[in-house]
Amino acid sequence: MVDKLKINIYSANKQNIKEVSTKCVEFLKSGENRTVVLIAKSSAIPKAISISEIIKMEVPNVSQLNSLVNLEVSLIFSK
Repeated sequence: MVDKLKINIYSANKQNIKEVSTKCVEFLKSGENRTVVLIAKSSAIPKAISISEIIKMEVPNVSQLNSLVNLEVSLIFSK
């Protein structure tokens, strides 16, 4: 069974990059077969990329799959 954490990233609100990335890292490290999906629309893509960079630094054995459709990016991390 795969456990999945899905987070929508917004640029207009006060969503904190550090808080979100910490939540993602803790989720990925807490077990096997974990997947985190970050979804961001055009203006929030830079924030999602910043979060993804933190995840990649903190969880070295994570695999990443990106997709971009109609100015919406999905960053998918699996452990």
